[in-house]
Amino acid sequence: MATLDVRLSKIHQHLLEITDGCNEDMHEPDSQGLTAGTAGFGFDNAGGEPEELTLVIERSRSNFEQELRINMADLVALARKARI
Repeated sequence: MATLDVRLSKIHQHLLEITDGCNEDMHEPDSQGLTAGTAGFGFDNAGGEPEELTLVIERSRSNFEQELRINMADLVALARKARI
């Protein structure tokens, strides 16, 4: 599997894990303790965070908290590979 595919596959798996139990269409994720924000400003995935634009998803549950940071260019690359 190509390096890009491996990276995007890991991102996809992490997204599935942190959004587990949320509505499929992601309507009202806050009711599942999910919040999101952004950090950075550059739209590239060359590896220069914090300068690169990053989606930060946080999830608070009664017994643990999770955080997922996804580079926005990687998220767009993942969406471009989607087959619906």
